Amino acid sequence: MQHSIKDLWLYPFPEIDVVHTQEPLLPEPELTTPGRCICCRQNVRHRFRLDDSWPLRQLTDTISDTRVRLNKATEHLDKLKKRGEPVATGEKEKYNTAVKAAERALEQARLSARRLSLRHVQKAEITSTESLSEKEQELFHEDGPPYSLCAFCHAWHSLNGYAAAQGVMVWLYPVYDQPGNPGHRCRSE
Repeated sequence: MQHSIKDLWLYPFPEIDVVHTQEPLLPEPELTTPGRCICCRQNVRHRFRLDDSWPLRQLTDTISDTRVRLNKATEHLDKLKKRGEPVATGEKEKYNTAVKAAERALEQARLSARRLSLRHVQKAEITSTESLSEKEQELFHEDGPPYSLCAFCHAWHSLNGYAAAQGVMVWLYPVYDQPGNPGHRCRSE
């Protein structure tokens, strides 16, 4: 009895990634209201609806967790300060240690919230631990699914599908100016 070569292999051969069709593989994107893209943080006139995306779901979960952490740290510090400093020396030391720890936790929560709200800026440039400004508070609150993305981000999340869910870009033509890109022109030329 002859066996085919497929029967001798432990794993099946990979399927060839070619689709022979003229039909569109993705439905036409649904246009939503103008506003800020959750990915690139740009204000755009044309945003498109994306029902679900694993990286964006992770991002909104992180934002909500950080918001809870910030609220708890603020409440804890307020409770400690309302209670007032005790008179006894041993209790006073414990109180001061607890206040310092609560202030440190609040500073870390503010820094995390600021870095999430200004995630289009390099993390190393954001070091302030003061209260979030009104603009930063506005940027810090993001909606869950369905997401509204600019055309560029919508294409990336839709076309890369599973790879985008893993945080890996399969292929995207470099559209930004960088030396070495075909079509790049130096300003000095």
